[in-house]
Amino acid sequence: MDVNIAFILTSLIIGIGFFSNYFFKKTKIPDIIWLVAFGFIIGPALNLINASALVNYFPLFSAIALLTILFEGGSSINIYKLIRESGGVFLLTTIGFILSASVVGLITYFVFRLNPITSLLLGSIVGGTSSAIVVPTLENLEELKRIKREPSIMLKMESVLTDPIVIIVSLVLIQTLILSPGINTGYVILTKIVSLLSISIVVGFAAGVLWGGVWHKFFKYKYHYMLTIGFVFLIYVLSELVGGSGAIASFMVGLVLGNVGSVRKMLKIKHVLAGLNRETRMFNSYITFFVRTFFFTLMGVMISMSRIELIVYGILISLILLGLRYGAVVISTIGKGLTRNDKITMTLIYPRGLAAAVLASMPFVQYKIPGTDIFSDVVFTVILTTVIISTIGLAIFERESNKAIKNNPKP
Repeated sequence: MDVNIAFILTSLIIGIGFFSNYFFKKTKIPDIIWLVAFGFIIGPALNLINASALVNYFPLFSAIALLTILFEGGSSINIYKLIRESGGVFLLTTIGFILSASVVGLITYFVFRLNPITSLLLGSIVGGTSSAIVVPTLENLEELKRIKREPSIMLKMESVLTDPIVIIVSLVLIQTLILSPGINTGYVILTKIVSLLSISIVVGFAAGVLWGGVWHKFFKYKYHYMLTIGFVFLIYVLSELVGGSGAIASFMVGLVLGNVGSVRKMLKIKHVLAGLNRETRMFNSYITFFVRTFFFTLMGVMISMSRIELIVYGILISLILLGLRYGAVVISTIGKGLTRNDKITMTLIYPRGLAAAVLASMPFVQYKIPGTDIFSDVVFTVILTTVIISTIGLAIFERESNKAIKNNPKP
């Protein structure tokens, strides 16, 4: 590719990333739609970028995106707030993910006749909401006073938790499919899950505590935060080498550095344990913006959209996920005194996003798992459809609610 064209495309991608984020706050249309659409235009439509030339680099892009998402996801979780709201949050998160993953997996098994674990893998990939879309949407609704505080907190914490859950469960299933494709007994799968999680959590937690105790010595030097980025990359590799998951270890490092006060109390550490401050969190958000902007665009380039039945299946799955979402919301909010309107609003806020996008092509492109070549088109359709349903559904519901208020004013 010509250097000038590459620079022009880079400029356009960054510009679209910025303005789509700006318009999101104004129009409630998530930036993912514009970025993926632009990727599709410069890829399959105009062929300015050849998708086949990027296939070999996709595992690298995916690993960087995973590391970035989970590190920021871990650092964004407030352990005290999570414990305080744990009842409803864990119920909504658990029920929502299990229902979505199992039902989608079951349907996929009967429709495409894939391996049961492979079918469950697709269900896991689309099993959770996207914090990158949900959190800004809720902030917008809060400003307009269209959602109560309690359901808003539940939805925010759920979206923050489901990003790592989706990735962790999917990675465990991928490891199971690759390492023991012929002996996927329950005992083998459970053993691998426990082993993978144990190693990753121990490595990540220990690394977070170690870095928290050392990092403060470099605060007086310029670019000190770049050391943390480099350290997380190193821990990613270390965890992979000892049989764990680099992505899960990255999440644990972020969780420790984002909650150093809680960690100090828990471990009764007396010496300094430095965490992420406002400046480093801001810098981390810039990195995440850059990674997600280019990754969504890359996803648009990689989409083939060649099989209509996969698009239809993706739309069907999106509608099924909406129904399952309502059931999860109703069960998890029993006894909380929420109105029907509150529950409908919570149901409509169910878009899939970055975590699903990162995982969509990974099983086939990176690991060559049989049958997973269909994942990319299906997951892309689910992401796009759930975002559209959520956006349009909230707009229509808000308009109808306003009409009802005007027609039936309070005495």
